Amino acid sequence: EEFTYHWRTDVQRTVQVAGGRFSNDYGYGRDLGAAIRAVLERQRLEPRAIHRPALGSPDARAGGELAPPLGFGPEKTQLVAGLQGEVGCTGSAEPLLLLARALDEAGADELLLVGGYGEGADVLLLRTTPALATGRAATPLARWLAARVPLSSYEKLLKFRRLVEVEEVTDTVTNVLEFKERKQDI
Repeated sequence: EEFTYHWRTDVQRTVQVAGGRFSNDYGYGRDLGAAIRAVLERQRLEPRAIHRPALGSPDARAGGELAPPLGFGPEKTQLVAGLQGEVGCTGSAEPLLLLARALDEAGADELLLVGGYGEGADVLLLRTTPALATGRAATPLARWLAARVPLSSYEKLLKFRRLVEVEEVTDTVTNVLEFKERKQDI
């Protein structure tokens, strides 16, 4: 069934989000939960068989709230930590970034489950191999995150994204003024 969660009209510059618990429960939680259950059932796996579920989520709490009802418990399963507290909302890239974080920490023969949500749900189930030890990324995600340079203010972000009007201040120098002040300037 259609459940509008993110949208943008042709005249809006930014994406609008239907926030709140209702959207998380009846959109994200229901759809991504059903997709994860279907994958586990199809593969005849119990949730405890998954070593690292990486669940992209619309906010910092939603992934953590979705994991326990699915059977991902603290005994063996380790939910991959979200990125919102470190870099904010990364949108559709979040599940892939969480996969990168999981691969940085994973060992051989682990099951990784990656889930993403946005106008539907996508789930990947991956098994690591011994080749992971030699095939890891040269720079782990943690090092990229540690090297980031935050903007000094939210105002700068708004200006860079052109979400607020910025009046460019420039001094107009005419050739007459330049000629009159030539002696003092040179």
